Amino acid sequence: MDEYAEPYRPPAGRVPSTAVLSVVLGLATALFGPLSGVPAMVLARQATRQIGASGGVLGGRRVATAGFVIGLVGTVLSVLALLVFVWLVSQGAGLGGGPDRS
Repeated sequence: MDEYAEPYRPPAGRVPSTAVLSVVLGLATALFGPLSGVPAMVLARQATRQIGASGGVLGGRRVATAGFVIGLVGTVLSVLALLVFVWLVSQGAGLGGGPDRS
C-alpha cells in the first residue's frame, strides 16, 4: 500500500437547501441587486455553519461558498452601478437626451 495515499473518505451527504438557495439568490442579484444579494450571503454563512456542525453528514461547502461569493460580487456591482447612476444624474447627464434648445 502506498504510504502517501490519502485515506478513504466516504462521500459527503446531501447539500443543505440553504446552500442551494444562496446560489439562486446570488444569481438573482442581476435583477434585484442587494435585495437578493444580502440574503444570499446570510444563507451561505448559515449553510457553512450547518455543514461544519454536521460532522461530515452534510456536504456542499463549495456550493455555499459559491453562493456567498456570487451574492457579494452581485451586491458590490449593483451598488457601484447605483452610485455611478446617481453621479451621472447629479452631473446633468440624465435620461433626457441632451441640452434643452428652446
